[in-house]
Amino acid sequence: MSDDGSDDASYASNNLIATIKDIFLYPLHLSLSYPARRAYLRTSLLLFASTVLAALSVIAYTSFYYVYIPARGHECVVHLQFSTHGVGSQEEAGAVSHPYGVAGIQKGTLASRQKYNVVVKLWMPRTDANLAAGNFMLDLQLLGPAPAPSPTLSDVSSGVEVRHGGEVLARSRRPAILTFRSAMVELGYRLVRLPWYLVGWGYEAERVSVGMLEGFEFEKGWRNEPSAVRVEMQSSGILQVYGVRVIFTARFSGLRYLMHSHRLLSFFLFTTSFWSVSMTFLFLTWSFLTFLLSPTSTSSPPPPLPAQPLDTKTPPDFSLSDTSRTFPTFSQHPPLRYSASDSRVKREVKSEDHDDGRPRLEDIPPRTPGDADDEEDEDVDFIVSYPEPPIPEDSGLGTSLESGFEHRGGMSARSGRRGDGGD
Repeated sequence: MSDDGSDDASYASNNLIATIKDIFLYPLHLSLSYPARRAYLRTSLLLFASTVLAALSVIAYTSFYYVYIPARGHECVVHLQFSTHGVGSQEEAGAVSHPYGVAGIQKGTLASRQKYNVVVKLWMPRTDANLAAGNFMLDLQLLGPAPAPSPTLSDVSSGVEVRHGGEVLARSRRPAILTFRSAMVELGYRLVRLPWYLVGWGYEAERVSVGMLEGFEFEKGWRNEPSAVRVEMQSSGILQVYGVRVIFTARFSGLRYLMHSHRLLSFFLFTTSFWSVSMTFLFLTWSFLTFLLSPTSTSSPPPPLPAQPLDTKTPPDFSLSDTSRTFPTFSQHPPLRYSASDSRVKREVKSEDHDDGRPRLEDIPPRTPGDADDEEDEDVDFIVSYPEPPIPEDSGLGTSLESGFEHRGGMSARSGRRGDGGD
């Protein structure tokens, strides 16, 4: 009893440990199962593809931004050329009396079909000569590329005369003047700014900005793109100038305005759109390849089997299984046994009997009432039983009982006939 109790306790403890282990290891087994590993692989491939497409979207938008959006502003420094002769001696010396300058524009700096505002900025000292000159004219010309290199064309910074062979694409003439101040205002202005003048942080000069072109644009083509700008200052007197600059400012509109003014918003919208379209095409391609490479799509259903004609001449074979069985009977009779080897031997013997020419059970003619009377008179203890159709089910309980009843009935019939004969 003690051994049985210890075995039961050890079995219960082992069963409890196994149950706890299964409970704790179930998530691990579930996470390492084949469907889970397949899901991990697909998810990893999807994340990798989405990351690559996101990086490509960022690169594509950045490239498109720098190609489509031109520089907002471009500044050209113009070095003026002054004549050594005085004003009015142009015909005598053959030189231009008004100061002018030409500055080159690098190819690709200005974008076609983009509106620009052109402004000329002058840095002029407030000398008596400039104040006395009053109004003066500014002449600006945008020149196209020369049809062929000219030997007289040289760099502006060399200080020699520059002649450009290109045609004039745009021209504008605007007036300019220094700001007027009365003597008292000028004196007070200089006294206030005197400390800056003394330390070198200020100059007695004025910056004059003159707008020359508004909304200037040109069509595509290298012949329509400006390659140089020419500025000339026309005045009755000699003007004194510190420096001249020409500034091109782009006036964005439409998509360019959105991309330049709202950079973060446009970056998010266009990058997300590009990435979404790429992922959509990726899913479509993946689905198409999965549909093509799946085994169900390539395999065709098997052809239907031809209908076999029913053989009405050959009776169906309701043979029992090859498993030996024992069926219960009444207590006074031994149990009914079925052996596969015995049935196989019987079938072989039956087939041999059919082959050696002996009469088969089917060849015996059926009984007639006259024959039955003769047999009773002759008191022959021989009963011919007709074969019954075999039972398709592998059960012997009912058969054994019926056979027992038939056996008893046969025994009583024969005993009755013998009693009648004895009498």
